[in-house]
Amino acid sequence: LAAVTSALDRAGFASISGAMRDCVVDPEAAEAAEGLTAEELEKLFLSLAVIAVGLAGIIVPILPGGLLVIAAIGVWAFVEGTTVSWVTFGVAAAVFAVAEVIKYTWPVKRMRTADVRTSVLVVGAVAGVIGFFVIPVIGLLIGFVAGVFGAELAMRRNLARAWASTVHALKGVLLSVGVELTGALLATITWAIGVYVIHG
Repeated sequence: LAAVTSALDRAGFASISGAMRDCVVDPEAAEAAEGLTAEELEKLFLSLAVIAVGLAGIIVPILPGGLLVIAAIGVWAFVEGTTVSWVTFGVAAAVFAVAEVIKYTWPVKRMRTADVRTSVLVVGAVAGVIGFFVIPVIGLLIGFVAGVFGAELAMRRNLARAWASTVHALKGVLLSVGVELTGALLATITWAIGVYVIHG
């Protein structure tokens, strides 16, 4: 998923930056060939930049990454103001909404089956945020694991069971992130198709 995200970002950046360069060198020829003005390309570039930040925010859950992706597509649809753009936004939003429902049901169900309590996850989340600021980025994972393990050990008084619950909690969180990232990537692909249909 990370490789796909990186490839999308690079391809989008290369395409838009190349077209922007053509607009600067010969605006009239570029508009005739691509059907885009420099201003329109700038808007597309900004949308892509916000989407890229949103995708990164899902992987490193400090920013509301998924919401940033959908908000960027929504603003793009509003600026374009065409039927295709609004249909594109509707499809992207529907795909992301389905992913969000799965995100909050599937991992939670798995963790309940493994007897991982919500209070333990809250402790892990708080410890993860603290860890993020102590050790940038990787501290988020370390803090979460340490917080969950500490809370489970305090409740169960058994190292093996505490560690097993910690593994289940970590798998659940990673599954949740994976589902949200998949939904955001599908929404991004939908947006890219919409851009191509309008300006292709």
